[in-house]
Amino acid sequence: MADIQSTYSMSTTPVIKHTVSYETKRSGSTVYYRFKISTAPISGGSYFGYNLVCSVTLNGKSVATDAELKPASPSTWTSARVKYLPSSTGWYSVTGVTSAATLPAKITFASTQTSGSASSGSCTVNVPAGSAPAAPVIELSNTAVLPEAAVKVGVSGGSWGDSGAGKYNYQYSTDNSKWTTFYTGTAKSQSFLPSSYGGKAGSAFYFRVQAVNARGLSVYTKTVTLRVLSPPPAETGKARVKVNGAWKQGTAYVKVNGTWKKAKKVCVKTNGAWKDGV
Repeated sequence: MADIQSTYSMSTTPVIKHTVSYETKRSGSTVYYRFKISTAPISGGSYFGYNLVCSVTLNGKSVATDAELKPASPSTWTSARVKYLPSSTGWYSVTGVTSAATLPAKITFASTQTSGSASSGSCTVNVPAGSAPAAPVIELSNTAVLPEAAVKVGVSGGSWGDSGAGKYNYQYSTDNSKWTTFYTGTAKSQSFLPSSYGGKAGSAFYFRVQAVNARGLSVYTKTVTLRVLSPPPAETGKARVKVNGAWKQGTAYVKVNGTWKKAKKVCVKTNGAWKDGV
C-alpha cells in the first residue's frame, strides 16, 4: 500500500487540493504521529463558499472526525490553509508497536454543506525504527569443574531495546568454532553438566549467550571458558567414592578376622587384571 503522504483532489467545483504529510517519533514500543494538511489557495475568480472537513484513522482508530479545515467563509483564500491533527503541538500515540514497519492509515476530505469529496483509500504510515536488544553479560559459577559437577551459566545486564522482554539463546562449543544451542527461554541462568555433553577430564567447553525479541537479535556475549578437571589421584590406602554426584576421597578399611583394619593399598580389577587404584 502507498504511503498516505500525497496530494488529494476533491471532486468539487472548483477542484480543491489537499497535501498531506506527517511527523513521527518513537519512545519504546509507543509511536507518535502528527498530521499536517495543507489546503491549496482558491483565488483568481474562483470561489468555494462552503466548509471543508477531514477525517483521519490510524491503525484502525480515529485520530479526528470531521475536523474543520475551513468554515463556509471566506469563499476565497490566497495562501494555503494549514491544519495539524491532532493539533499543532500534540501527538497521536499508538502503543504496543514492536516489529511493524508500517501502520494502516486513511484520510478523507469532504464538505458537510455541499457535494464533492476525496479519499486516500487504504494507505500506510511509516514506523520509525526501534533498537534491537543489547547483549547481556555472561557469567560462570565456576571456571573449572570435574566431569560430574554442574556449573551455572548465567546472564545479567543488557537491554531489551524498544520491543520488550524476549528470550535468551544459550550456546556451547567444544572447539570455540561450532556452536550448539542447549537452552532457549527467559531464564537468566542454566545448569550445565559437562558429562551430559561428552565432557571428559582435560576437555573444555566454551559458552556464549544472545538476546532475542520481536525487534531482532543482540550480538553474542563474550565467550567464557570452562575447563574439565581430572579427578585427583587417591592416596595410598585411600579410595574415591561418588557422593551426590561429586567424587570425594576416603580411607579404605578391610575386615580381617572380625577386625576392621586400614588398607595399605587399594586395587581395582580392570579387564580381568588387578591394578593399583588412582
